[in-house]
Amino acid sequence: MLSNKLYQTPADKKILLSIICYFLYLIVSYFSSMLKNPFRNIIIFIFVSATAFFIFNYVKTLKLLASKNKIRSPFITILFILLLVCFFAITVHPIENIKNILTTSPLNIFNSLIIALSAGIFEEFLVRLLMLDGLAQLLKNQKYGLLLAATLSSIIFGFLHLSNLTFQPFNITCQQIFYATAIGLMFSFVRLKTNGILLCVILHSLVDFQPNINSSGSTMSWGILLSIFIPIMLVSLGCILQLNNKLQQLRKFDTNS
Repeated sequence: MLSNKLYQTPADKKILLSIICYFLYLIVSYFSSMLKNPFRNIIIFIFVSATAFFIFNYVKTLKLLASKNKIRSPFITILFILLLVCFFAITVHPIENIKNILTTSPLNIFNSLIIALSAGIFEEFLVRLLMLDGLAQLLKNQKYGLLLAATLSSIIFGFLHLSNLTFQPFNITCQQIFYATAIGLMFSFVRLKTNGILLCVILHSLVDFQPNINSSGSTMSWGILLSIFIPIMLVSLGCILQLNNKLQQLRKFDTNS
């Protein structure tokens, strides 16, 4: 079920490396905050790019599943595409964000782009590559191993946003933890379905490509937040569960044959 190349790197070392990379990122962010933009953002982007390059060379593969696991499920695919479209249309407004950014100064365009790319590259390589792959290896013999790995890595992804308490209120940070967990589940399915990381990086960068991404977030009512992101969680979990079950069926078929 899982790619054979995945086992070239032990699961515990992947998880440990993700923790080390995260704290190194916090240290670099702290010291670079003493600089003015765009130098701060450039330093972070260089660190993120170097970290992603190191992670790729360390794990030796971007594939989580074996190439023979060709899961064709048109209904799940169509349902998930509709989920992505609704998510971006309701919460992200990418076309509006791009228009707003392009009407600003070239420096602001550059800063917005490099911030979005840094977040997309670092967080996806950290969570959807190292953490998700490591947990999938640890839970490989469990019936719902992929579902558990995706859920746990998404929860961890949500709590990584606790670091935002350094510049924004507690309530806003709690909301970010909640909806980041939901988005993490959505991106986990993208990771599993595409068996790669590129689309996750692109979608994540698109979410963060906003004119005010570097400032304190704004709060919304918990009622609106729950009404938007609980369906995202449920649909994502359902899609991951279906994928998990289909892979289990393939695994039993291979064992019996």
